[in-house]
Amino acid sequence: MGQPTSYSATVPHISGCLRDTVGMLLQASLAPSSRLHYERAWYKLVGFLHSLDLVPVLPVPIYIMMFFIAHLHNTGLAPASIISYVSAISYFHKINGFQDPAKSFIISRLLIGAQNLRTVSDVRLPYLCLY
Repeated sequence: MGQPTSYSATVPHISGCLRDTVGMLLQASLAPSSRLHYERAWYKLVGFLHSLDLVPVLPVPIYIMMFFIAHLHNTGLAPASIISYVSAISYFHKINGFQDPAKSFIISRLLIGAQNLRTVSDVRLPYLCLY
């Protein structure tokens, strides 16, 4: 038996079949509708960054996430939708091994603030007693 090699030395030589299987398993871990939603959220972030002449990179700095949340709020997006978009961006961080900016205290407070400021009126009809 030869001298053992480090993991980093062997990773480039791992079979393409195993890499393909890892990709297939990761793709199968999300429902197609979730994948579409995550991609939509990512493209919304990319569009926001391009409007500021910024290049999208991972990890997204917390201050960029703060401004992205503010932008989504200013466009009239519902708080639940904002939370959903932040969750999608969080997924990309986690799947790529980056620290999740959505876990920061300030991001959680911004999301709570968006919920507290929501201007959704109650669209339910009043209860009418017909006797």
